[in-house]
Amino acid sequence: MNQRRQFLKTSSAAALALCLAPRTMAAALRRVGRPRRIAPLATLHCADFAELLDSPFQVQESPRRVLSLLLAEARDMSSRFGRESFLLRFRGPPYSSLPQGTYRFEHRKIGSFSLFIVPMSGDRNGEHYEAVFNRLS
Repeated sequence: MNQRRQFLKTSSAAALALCLAPRTMAAALRRVGRPRRIAPLATLHCADFAELLDSPFQVQESPRRVLSLLLAEARDMSSRFGRESFLLRFRGPPYSSLPQGTYRFEHRKIGSFSLFIVPMSGDRNGEHYEAVFNRLS
């Protein structure tokens, strides 16, 4: 009799957990919001970034910290030999520097993407970062 009672207790708890799981998942999705659109870097060109000058990009520094960087410059350095080359410069808040590395960037117009940035000289107006693109067209 005890085994049957234990079986009913365990299976009832499992059934209840399975019924509640979809509701819990839906609530978590509502809190997080809709999934972000991923922007493949191969489809983004200098002109796409030039339209976004002085607009903020949200940079995922760590799971709990997001930093806002402004796009300060988008310079086309392409040659006529079938290569696409351009430079992006970002400006961040002063005294909050990011080390060289790859970070998740997000912009409300183009979506999210991973980008390798290098810290440059900073000043009292903020820290500066660069990303260079060199690819065959």
